[in-house]
Amino acid sequence: MASGRDIDWLLPPDVERLRTLERWCLVLLELVRGRIAEIERGDRVAEAARNGPIVTPLTEWKLEHPIGRGGRMLVHTADCRLASGRTRPTTRE
Repeated sequence: MASGRDIDWLLPPDVERLRTLERWCLVLLELVRGRIAEIERGDRVAEAARNGPIVTPLTEWKLEHPIGRGGRMLVHTADCRLASGRTRPTTRE
């Protein structure tokens, strides 16, 4: 070898066994990469848990959709107790 080390004792002399070792190394590499990906995903999940839940901002307003065609759409504040179950959160715009 160019590095001056004699590694002939480490590797088999024939192509068939070298191909087998090559395949084994590729399989092992894929297993290692898969494990790294699992750990990194777990780290991201743990970091997200440490940062706490994602808090969505409260809506200021709710739109109440009418029943039937002739009804009116009503606007309620977010904490209005008169709003029915037909409301959807909305923005000021």
